[in-house]
Amino acid sequence: MAYESQENRTSSFNQRLTQFWAGNEGLTLLSIVLGLAIFVVFPLHEVAARSRVVLDIAISGLMVSAALAVNKGRITTSLVVIVTVAALAVRWMARSVTSNSFREFSTALILVALLLFARTVLLVFRQGPISWNRIQGGIAAYLLLGLAWAYAYQLAEEIRPGAMHFGSPPGDRYQLTGKLVYFSFVTLTTVGYGDITAVHPLARSLATAEALVGQLFPTILIATLVTLAMQARRES
Repeated sequence: MAYESQENRTSSFNQRLTQFWAGNEGLTLLSIVLGLAIFVVFPLHEVAARSRVVLDIAISGLMVSAALAVNKGRITTSLVVIVTVAALAVRWMARSVTSNSFREFSTALILVALLLFARTVLLVFRQGPISWNRIQGGIAAYLLLGLAWAYAYQLAEEIRPGAMHFGSPPGDRYQLTGKLVYFSFVTLTTVGYGDITAVHPLARSLATAEALVGQLFPTILIATLVTLAMQARRES
């Protein structure tokens, strides 16, 4: 009886998570959190110093809940949860650990976690009728790719100092992340102001790949939305 009760509670919890994401609330909340991260937390160093922990916990919680809601296999779900929890724990420890290798490991884990989350969001986005909230899923995935590339640049800079050239050098790791988030989205949209440039060949390759993805992703997203809308119309 106790085993059945525990199983029922787990099933009920998974159903609530599925309804949370399928009902669009999850995608709306994710869009709000990403908007705050990109336009408030990362650019403003003073705000970031106080709110980065809350932001990390919020994004990590959304990542875990989305992985459980999609449920594309026990191995895949477990991988997303483990990487997410590990990235949050290592990121927290990196605040007090001065080892460069440990910080590089922290950045790499965050990069992998963001890429896995972008994949999960795209899977959630494809489930359900096409609506404004569903479109937010595509936008959220686009923003997650921009954040992931920012951490890829940061990893390149940490491994090869000087891989990125800054007009005004960052004062600490938080400012480095903020500047690279800005550079990532400038590159993703192919604006390229030139105040930050990729110098190392690896960083340049990353910038080239991001610029290509920035052009291809919206095109593929629009084509996917049109296809899903036409399928839904035929079925109705």
